[in-house]
Amino acid sequence: MSNLNPNPNSTPATVPVTTRTETDTLTPIETETDTDTETETPTPTKTPTYAEIEDQIKQLQEEAQDQIKKLQVQAEKQREIELPDIIKDINAKISFYKIKPQDLKFPDYPEPEVKADSKQPKQPKQPKAKLPAKYRNEKTGVEWSGLGRKPKWYIDATDEERQLMEL
Repeated sequence: MSNLNPNPNSTPATVPVTTRTETDTLTPIETETDTDTETETPTPTKTPTYAEIEDQIKQLQEEAQDQIKKLQVQAEKQREIELPDIIKDINAKISFYKIKPQDLKFPDYPEPEVKADSKQPKQPKQPKAKLPAKYRNEKTGVEWSGLGRKPKWYIDATDEERQLMEL
């Protein structure tokens, strides 16, 4: 290290050093530099209290959040500038390699839903559970739940019962 003071017999030189205060302004603090031994001896300072340290932490966090917001705005502006060229390049590659939409997979986006009016074949519906039988043909053992169209054997049987009742 070279001597800052050309005269080695003179008194130590003072060098201004800046520090941060609570108001975030830079204020010079004078420290003495011993030119004969080429080492700096800092001026003793007061140790900050816990509350002062916490205040400094809060202030630094606020400054960091402000800086993050500024950088996010800057990044979004830069994205908007770069995006048209990137899309143009991607479209050129898709065209060159003849890539189809179904070949692409986008991890952050769900699969597109198929609309009901599209030409996709419909999947068969699940069969409904059979209802318990309410009526049984005694001759054939065929059963009917009572829902839907009446079976011919049921119509015939009820007609026969009506005829018998009329006699």
